[in-house]
Amino acid sequence: MAIDKVKLLSLVQAVDNMIERLSDTLLPSDQRHGWDEKGQAAMLGYYRDLRTRLGSGGPVKSSDIYGLGRGLNDLGVQGGELSDYACMICEELKDAKCLLEKGGAAVKSDAG
Repeated sequence: MAIDKVKLLSLVQAVDNMIERLSDTLLPSDQRHGWDEKGQAAMLGYYRDLRTRLGSGGPVKSSDIYGLGRGLNDLGVQGGELSDYACMICEELKDAKCLLEKGGAAVKSDAG
């Protein structure tokens, strides 16, 4: 179970990092890849909701994993650092989903 806890903590930290990054002003490089204030607000809401669910022990929804790429596409985001980081989080969600479906423990952090 220890390795699962490590994976879950890594996921939570990645989500916290994304929330922090999306809370800042968009960089010109983000804007070149299709990010705007509307997309930023939408994704910030998504990651805050995800973080709340991770903090309470789940659940991770299938849409958290499989809808993220489509959501970014619908927002007009095409590649870039933020998109790459979102894909990395998506991969970590796939790994953590089975743990959370089995009633994995809630994860707390100083940030959330």
